[in-house]
Amino acid sequence: MRRLTYALQFHRPPGEYEACKGPPATAAGLELKTAIAGGMLTSRQSTLPGEQASLALLYALNADGSLFFEWGTVSFGAGGASSLKFASVGAGALLGAPASDGFSHGVVAYSIGSGTGALAGAGGAITSNFLVNLETNELFDTHLGVIELPEET
Repeated sequence: MRRLTYALQFHRPPGEYEACKGPPATAAGLELKTAIAGGMLTSRQSTLPGEQASLALLYALNADGSLFFEWGTVSFGAGGASSLKFASVGAGALLGAPASDGFSHGVVAYSIGSGTGALAGAGGAITSNFLVNLETNELFDTHLGVIELPEET
């Protein structure tokens, strides 16, 4: 088994959005650096050149809109050359009322069910730590994935 860890920050701009029919969230390659000094964290991120990834989601909300279940696909590269299909493990949650900027914080964990292209035979997990504006549908969704791939033959 080979393991591949990745971090991406997807963005969906404000506007009309219907799950898997509206514009997907997209992400460029990401370089993320975190340092610890004197008990304090500093972080810097920058985009990397190359192709992009896209995120398409479907979801179902509970009655009060605080919990949800999601499933979808992350596609990597031009024309979705490789992809991962995933579904939430239990319920995701919104963590309270929106902040003064209109964004609500949320979290969800996904199980990878399958992969295509270079990710054929994939399994593993993805965590999503996101900010969403429920009025404008703008989304910032940071994924940390650990993909398990079969050994190369």
